[in-house]
Amino acid sequence: MMATVRKNFGVSAQAFSNLTNGFSLSQRFKGAFKTALALVITYGIALSMGWKNPYWAAFAVAFCSLATAGESLHKGLLRVAGTFVAFFVTLALISLFPQDRWLFLGSLSLYLAFCNYMMGGTSRWYFWQVAAFTVPLLAFASGPEVVNAFDKVVLRAQMTTLGIVVYSLVSALLWPTSTRALFEGTVEKLASGQHNLFRSYSAQQGKKSDDDLRGLRNQVVQDAGALQDLLNGAEIESLEVWEVRHAWRQCIELFGELNTRLVRWQHSLDELHELDVERMVPGLPGYMTEVDTRFGQIEQMLSGSPPTAQLCESTLRLDSKEGSQLSHFHRAAIVLAINQLQEIGRLTQALFNHISSIRGFAAEQKATSRAERPRLSGTLDLDRVASVVRMLSTLWLALLLWIYLPDLPVYSALLNMTISVSLVLLIMPQVRAPILVKPLILSLLFAAVIHIFVMPRLEGFVALALLIFTVTFALGYLFAQPHQALSKIIGFAMFFLLTSVDTVQVYDFTRIANIALAFALLLALIALTTYFPISFQPEKRFLHLLRRFFRSGEYLVATASLPANPWGLVSRRRAFHLHEVMTIPRKLAPWGGGLSRDALDKTSPAQLQSILNSLETLGWHVQELTAAREEESSNAVPHDLNNDLQAWRTSIEMLFARFSSKPDAEDHATLRKALDGLLERIEEGIEETLDSADSRNLTPENEMNVYQLLGAYRGLSEALVTYARCANYVNWPRLAEDRF
Repeated sequence: MMATVRKNFGVSAQAFSNLTNGFSLSQRFKGAFKTALALVITYGIALSMGWKNPYWAAFAVAFCSLATAGESLHKGLLRVAGTFVAFFVTLALISLFPQDRWLFLGSLSLYLAFCNYMMGGTSRWYFWQVAAFTVPLLAFASGPEVVNAFDKVVLRAQMTTLGIVVYSLVSALLWPTSTRALFEGTVEKLASGQHNLFRSYSAQQGKKSDDDLRGLRNQVVQDAGALQDLLNGAEIESLEVWEVRHAWRQCIELFGELNTRLVRWQHSLDELHELDVERMVPGLPGYMTEVDTRFGQIEQMLSGSPPTAQLCESTLRLDSKEGSQLSHFHRAAIVLAINQLQEIGRLTQALFNHISSIRGFAAEQKATSRAERPRLSGTLDLDRVASVVRMLSTLWLALLLWIYLPDLPVYSALLNMTISVSLVLLIMPQVRAPILVKPLILSLLFAAVIHIFVMPRLEGFVALALLIFTVTFALGYLFAQPHQALSKIIGFAMFFLLTSVDTVQVYDFTRIANIALAFALLLALIALTTYFPISFQPEKRFLHLLRRFFRSGEYLVATASLPANPWGLVSRRRAFHLHEVMTIPRKLAPWGGGLSRDALDKTSPAQLQSILNSLETLGWHVQELTAAREEESSNAVPHDLNNDLQAWRTSIEMLFARFSSKPDAEDHATLRKALDGLLERIEEGIEETLDSADSRNLTPENEMNVYQLLGAYRGLSEALVTYARCANYVNWPRLAEDRF
C-alpha cells in the first residue's frame, strides 16, 4: 500500500511539475512554493501525531530550505547532529551541577564559547551553531529534572527530522534541482573563468593591465567560494560524487590556490610592462601554449570528453645573455614572474590529473603535493576571540537580569534569543542593533495581528493550512534575495513564535507582550555590547584591523632575517602575524560594507575596494618575502648584500610602523621618490656585490635565491606605494570620529 501511495504521489508531483514548467515559473516562485508546501505538510503531520511545539519542525524547514535537495539535506543533517550533541551536553551539565547554578552557568559559558570559536574555522559552522543554542534551550525549558531534558530532546529531534525529511521529499519531487548538476556546472564555469583570466593576462603581457577584468575576477572568486557548500550537498545526494569526494576536495583546494596564483602573476606582469619578456625567457611562448592547452583539456574532461594528450611540464629559465643586460631588480622581477607562472603550470597539471581520475580517464591520484606554504589552520584568530567575548558579555548581561530580576516574565525567551542572535553575529558582525529594529517591529506587528484577529476565526486544519501557506509563501517570495536573508529569518521566526500553533491552541496577548519585551531587551544588550567591552562599530573595527595588519607586517619584515625554527617562539609568532596579514584584507570587506555614508564622506565603494585590493597585494608580497627568507640557506646571500638588504628592510619596517599609527602617513608621490632613490643606491651596491659573485663561490641556486629575495623586496616596495596612493581616497580623520 505504501509503495502504491509513493508511486501515485511521485506521479502526481511529476505531472504537476511538468504542467507548471510550461508556465516558465521563476526560481524565486518555486523556492517559496516548496518551502510553504513543506511547512503545511510538516504542521499537518506534527498536529496529527499530537506532538507539542510543532513550530520546532517549522524552524527546521525554514532554516534548512536551500536551492537544492542535497544542500538542504546536508544542512538538515548538521542540524540533527548538532541537536544530538546538545542533548548529551545538556544531560551532562544538569547531572553534574543540579543544585549549583554558578558552576552550571560557568560550564555552559565555556561550552558556548568553544562552539562560538569553532564556528569561525569550518565550512560546517551550522553544526556548531545548533550544538550551541540548543543546550540552553533544552536546559532552561526542562527544569531541574534530567528526564524532562530527555523528553525535550527526543521531541526536538523528532521535529527536526520531520522538517528535514518533509522538505527533502518536496524538493526532490517538485521541480527537483540536482546538487550534483549544479556543483559540476559551477566547476565547469570556474574552470572556464580561470582559463579566460589566463588568456587575458597572457595578452596583457608586456603592458599595463586594465580593470576590465574585474567583473570576471569577482565571478571566479564567487564560484570558487561556493564549491565547498555545493560539494557537501552533492556528496549526500549522489553516490558517484561520494565515491570521489576526496579528489573533489583536492580540486577545490587547487582551484582556490590557482585563483591566488593567477592574480599574483598578473601583479608581477604589471612590473614588466617595459620589458620584452618573451625575448629574455626562451621557451616562454611554448610554455604559455602548454598551460593554455592544459586549461582547455581540463574543460574538455569536465564536459565528459577524454583528454587528447598528456602534456609534460617544462621549465622556464631567464636567458643568461639577455639577463646580463638588465638591472638586477629587473632580473628579480622576471624571476618572480617566472616562479608564479611555473606555479600556475604545476597547479593546472595537478588539476588535470585529479579531474582525469574523477572522470575515469586515468588511475586514481594520491593527495597532491602542495608547494611549501605557512600552516595557518592552528593559529589563534583574534577576531573569533573577540566574537566569543561579545557573545559571553551579552549572555552574562542577560543572566544577571534573570538572577537579580526574578520577576522578569521573559527570562527563558531572552536567554535563548540572546544566544541565538549572538551566534548569528559571528557570521554578520557588522550588523548593528538599529538595523534590526524595523524588521523586528514590522514582523511583530504583522504576526500579532494574525494571532489576535485571524487565527481565532479559523475553523479546521484546512483554514490553518491556507494561512500558513499564504504567509510563508509571501515571506519566501518577497525576501528571496541573499541580502534580504536577515529580514526573511526574522519574519519566519516572529510568525512561528507568535502564532504558536499547537495541539491545544491558546490565544494570549501577554505572550505577544512578553516576546516584544524580550526582543526590546535583546536589542538593548546588543547595542551595549557593540561598544563594550570591545567596540564592534564598523568604523572602529575597520581602523583596528588596519592597524593590526600593519603591525603584523612590521613584525614580519623586522624578523625576516632571523633563522627559521619550527619549534621556536619567533616562528610561532611569525605564523600568527602571517595569518594576520593574509586574512585581515578579507575580514575588512564586510566591515567596509557596514561603514556609514557619513564616515565614508566622498569615498566611493570602488575606491574603498581598491584599498582592500592593495592591502591584499601587500599581504602577498609580505608572504613572499617570508617564504624567500625561509628557503634561503645561511650562506645564500653574500655578507655585503645582506647589509644593503638590512638597510632596505629597516626603511620598509619604518613605513609599516608609520602606516599602523596613521593610515595616510605617507604621500604616494613622496614615497615613490624616496623608495626610488633608495633602490638606486642599493642597486649600486648589489651590482658590485653580484658582479664579484664568482670570487665568492655563489652557486646558480643561491643566485636564484638572491633574485627571488630581491623580487620580494621590490614587489613589497611597489605594493606600499600603491597602498599610499589608494589611501588618499579616504578622509581618515572623519572616519575616526566617534559616532553613536
